Parts: sequence; C-alpha cells; structure tokens
Amino acid sequence: MAHFRFRLETLLRYREHLAEQAEYEVARLAAEEQSLRAAIEQLHRRMLDEQEQSTTTAAHHLQMLDAHRRSLAEQIRTLEQELDAVRTERERAEQRLIERMQERDVLGRLRQRRYEEFALEQRRNEQRQLDEIAARRHRNAPSYEQR
Repeated sequence: MAHFRFRLETLLRYREHLAEQAEYEVARLAAEEQSLRAAIEQLHRRMLDEQEQSTTTAAHHLQMLDAHRRSLAEQIRTLEQELDAVRTERERAEQRLIERMQERDVLGRLRQRRYEEFALEQRRNEQRQLDEIAARRHRNAPSYEQR
C-alpha cells in the first residue's frame, strides 16, 4: 500500500513555524504592555502618596516633594508613550498572527483535501484488485452447468 505524501509539507511546516513565532511575539508584547501598565500604576500611587504627605510636611520639604512629583509625572508620560508604542506594535503583531494562521490553515485544508483524495484512490484501487481476484476465481471455477 502506498503512503501519503503531501508535496507542500515543507511549506506547511514553515507556515506553522511562522504562525508560532507570531503567537510568541504577541504574547511577549502583551506581557511588556502589562508590565508598563503596572509601572505606570505604581508611579501614580507614589504621586498620590507624596501628595498626601505634602499636606503634613513643612514648607522647605514642599519644594523637594513638588520637584519629585514633577519627575514622577514626567516618568509617567514617558512610560505612557512607550505603552502606546507597544500597544500599536502588539496590534500589528496580532494582525500578522491572523495572517500567518490563515496562510497555515489554507495549506492545512489543502493537505486534508489531498489526503482524502489519496485515501479515496487507495480504496478504489483495493476494490479494483478485489474485483479482479473475484473475476479470476469465477473464470477458473469449474462450471456446473455443462452437464
């Protein structure tokens, strides 16, 4: 019995690999995005804490706290810009992932169709062989009608 061989198997494996890489890239960017969100949230909390401290702090410390708050605000702006860039990059990576998965799925469906055609042809060949065997037996069998 012949075995199934898909001529585009190498291309299918390559496309599966590309889809896998795109999936990892989306996951990496999502983790980076989450990390930036956490850092921004932490800086916001620090600003709030310092704002609460400023109500009970002496005047000479107020200038230091204000300068530190401005520094925190600048860090937040920088991180938010970085977050926007990562979010945009993640969205593009998700789009690439969708495209890679579609390319992989097209070849996967083609492979399945070709396998089904192969299996059908195998069954037809087997049936043809069985029919030939039965026909030979029938031709070689002694005839009881000649009496």
